[in-house]
Amino acid sequence: MDLWRKKKFNASQSDLLPKMPNLPAIAERIGTNHFRRFYGRFVRLLCKIGAESFRVRNFGLQLLFTTTHLYR
Repeated sequence: MDLWRKKKFNASQSDLLPKMPNLPAIAERIGTNHFRRFYGRFVRLLCKIGAESFRVRNFGLQLLFTTTHLYR
């Protein structure tokens, strides 16, 4: 019984290993250049949005912070 359980456990362990995502292989399959280009575009977009709405967001956060402290 113990031997069978051990064997089953080992099998389950070996089955679990390939299911974990192999990121380098996925990146290679997609193509690193394409992946980097897409990621760079995404980051640039985020930076643009952040630069445009940074002051407004800061002001909003400050307002929220002050109001929560005043009316606590």
